[in-house]
Amino acid sequence: MPAEPRADIPGFVALVALPPIAVLFLLWALLPDWALEAIGWEWYPSREWALLLPAWSMVLVWTTYAVYLALNLIETPNPGAEGTFVPPRSAQAGGRMRIPHPDQVVMWDIPQDVVEKVLYGKRKGEG
Repeated sequence: MPAEPRADIPGFVALVALPPIAVLFLLWALLPDWALEAIGWEWYPSREWALLLPAWSMVLVWTTYAVYLALNLIETPNPGAEGTFVPPRSAQAGGRMRIPHPDQVVMWDIPQDVVEKVLYGKRKGEG
């Protein structure tokens, strides 16, 4: 029997790892060079990446939203198209849906009073 994938382990790793990563990022972005060298950082990327990483990340997020919206708009039929209100395979659209023979029993909603009589019996005022 294969083990089910667990979502709690990656979530815990993210919970534990992201705060120190965020602190290191902020230290790198905000401290001057002499302070970073004083605490032992000898090499670090250019400071322009402190702006580029968040900016490109937001561009990626907004592009993802725009592509998702565009794909949904492409797949949506025009408001005046027949398929918007009538399913293409229904009997009204001339599709392959089978129309029951008039002699066959067709299902419909049961009236509420009949349901109440079956479930709860006769009421006190009824004969």
